Amino acid sequence: MKKKKLLSSILIIVLCLLITGCGKETKNTETIIESNGKNVDLSSKKHKICKGDGHIDSNSQANMIYDIYYKDNIIYLLKSQQQIISSNKETLDTYEQSFKGIASHYEGLEYYDTEITKTETSVNYIITINYEKIDTKKLIEIEGEEDNIFDNGYARLDKWVALSSQFGVTCEEAEDV
Repeated sequence: MKKKKLLSSILIIVLCLLITGCGKETKNTETIIESNGKNVDLSSKKHKICKGDGHIDSNSQANMIYDIYYKDNIIYLLKSQQQIISSNKETLDTYEQSFKGIASHYEGLEYYDTEITKTETSVNYIITINYEKIDTKKLIEIEGEEDNIFDNGYARLDKWVALSSQFGVTCEEAEDV
């Protein structure tokens, strides 16, 4: 039963990695994010911040933050941050291994950057996807044709929103400076 709950929680996080919900939009005025070892200037893009959280069990919680940079319904860059907070070492170890397993599918795919860090009380998984530069065909080969957000080779914000509306992720206006 405990494994079933953990697997369900992992599935929710994986789905949240692939999709996100969005709300208000703003113009981003000065943002640089690293992608594939290079700085990407996103100052000409609009920026949404989407968040979600949930309890895994009585000692564990998942927090998710998504930064989406887009223009004219096309997503250019997504930075996804998942954090599992727990007082249970076994839970943290399980999520660390799950995140590593997910990340292994994307190894060698340029412009899909992952970082996994672990502390005594948390595991953090950060993904940066530069949709402007990534090989979308290879990405779709990894993720599958079904329920993807691509249309004519572009990651579409409207498709992202449609998929994410099912998962309770909420968005707020980004206050970029």
